Amino acid sequence: MNFSVHKINDWISARPWPLFWRSLPALLAGLLLLATLAMVGAQTSGKNGLRQRYQRVAISALNSRNYEFARVACLRGLAFDSDDQARLLWLFYLSIALNGLGHPAEAAGILSGDKIIAIDATSSSRMSSDDAVKIIRGAIGSVVKITVQRAGEPAPRVIPVTRANIVVPNIKTSYNAGTGVFEIDLYSFSAVSADNFRDALREYFKSGATKMILDLRGNPGGYLNAAVEIGSYFLPAGTTIVTEDYEGKQSNVVHRSLGYNVFANKKLSMAILVDQGSASAAEILSGALQQNGVATLVGTRTFGKGCVQEMFDLGGGAQVKITVARWLTPNGSSISDGGLTPDINATTTRDQILAGNDPQKAAATAWLSTH
Repeated sequence: MNFSVHKINDWISARPWPLFWRSLPALLAGLLLLATLAMVGAQTSGKNGLRQRYQRVAISALNSRNYEFARVACLRGLAFDSDDQARLLWLFYLSIALNGLGHPAEAAGILSGDKIIAIDATSSSRMSSDDAVKIIRGAIGSVVKITVQRAGEPAPRVIPVTRANIVVPNIKTSYNAGTGVFEIDLYSFSAVSADNFRDALREYFKSGATKMILDLRGNPGGYLNAAVEIGSYFLPAGTTIVTEDYEGKQSNVVHRSLGYNVFANKKLSMAILVDQGSASAAEILSGALQQNGVATLVGTRTFGKGCVQEMFDLGGGAQVKITVARWLTPNGSSISDGGLTPDINATTTRDQILAGNDPQKAAATAWLSTH
């Protein structure tokens, strides 16, 4: 659909019309937008309706690269419902800091899981992700005040964060000779994640380890292709990794393993750490390896963000993002329906984090010691 509001606007603006008629293009665009939302909403709803809470309207120009990101925006955690907006958790990871890596938010005292309720005194309850980015970003050395509500505390606290250049790492590896466990921490699913993961596996094999922890806690997702390619290192060719379910409106799309399967005929005991910060592509990979019998999930229930979205151009610089399908794990479960349930439930409190303890990782290590 392509409705060129700007062309009509140029035509009317060139003529001495009264104010009402000069406003006609905006009125027409608004009516068209409402009609489009109603039409698509009717098409995508039903007894098993897709999660329309991820839909939003964007007023910005799209280029081909933006369109690519629009299709995976849900996987990157860039769309929020009202509860998610109050936390802006993923946005904060992407825009200010990745807690635990010495970035500005951690240095200022913000903890993972803090609910962000205001940015520079502006409430985040109805703030779009784009608007939040504009407020959070700023000159190096300047300060942005983040108001957070921390669990167990009666009143919010205002935390000044000094802006700085940050480099969000993609992956980190380590080997504990005492436990024989090789650990891979994957922070996002970027365009280079699969290549980096391949390099990490080379380190794994060189170490002689047969036990692995893949830490996907706080991983907001990213590129679907990265999740499929990483899953392919563990699964035979043709094994289902995730399915795009269009609920009968068109043929489903099944994403299958590329068949790298580097652990064929090799011993591997694998635990994946997950929590409520594990979303989308992280859930796709975790679900695929769990349900295909490769890995055991340890931690808490994942976020539950599994939708396919497309951006429709309304013309005049306006677009509407619509959920068109949902992601299904290999056993047919919808990721959006509450996320993934871990095989071993383990929690980590803020006090334990501050004290340098990690009960979730300890639970994974304990399980690996007997497998």
